[in-house]
Amino acid sequence: LFMVGCHIAHDCQISSNVIMSNNASLAGHVKIFENVVIGGLCGIHQFVSIGKYSMIGGMSGVGFNIIPYGLYTGIRGKLRGLNIIGLKRKGVEKKTIQKIQDNFTKVFNNEFPLLKNIENLNDEAKSIIEIREIIDFIKINIERGICNTWMLKIGIIAGSGKLPILIGKKLINSGKSVVFFCIEPYAKKNDYKKFVSV
Repeated sequence: LFMVGCHIAHDCQISSNVIMSNNASLAGHVKIFENVVIGGLCGIHQFVSIGKYSMIGGMSGVGFNIIPYGLYTGIRGKLRGLNIIGLKRKGVEKKTIQKIQDNFTKVFNNEFPLLKNIENLNDEAKSIIEIREIIDFIKINIERGICNTWMLKIGIIAGSGKLPILIGKKLINSGKSVVFFCIEPYAKKNDYKKFVSV
């Protein structure tokens, strides 16, 4: 359902049962998975992926990938938690929702990188379908950056050469949010847009 004034740019992929409220806008190459709700006047940065059953609050600006079942609001802010209403609408049992919440906290423990936290989850947690979907989403989309429950942004001034990209990738893989400041003509923005905000 696309309400009045929505904008969908080039090369976007939108799955079934997505709701985009009035004046929500998608930049190029955005992927929206099934049953996502995007509030009015939202802006989604190019190359961002929004996981299934996520809820994006009105007037938000999304600069990083949002996990499945995520709840987000704010301007380039942090993940607020899980979309509990979305999980209930999906028919997930209350006991399972509690387990998902418990493991969500473990995944986004800021003492360790995201991938290390995922590795530390027990087999029972990984057997829950929704947690498995969150894990798979993070592994596939971590290169460009996952919206975290805490947002420490690190700025990198990028000139010529590949070193800024290598450092940026390393930081992103450890769960940090990175912003590149490109010095033209030495750094080309298109070299960096795939990974992070520029």
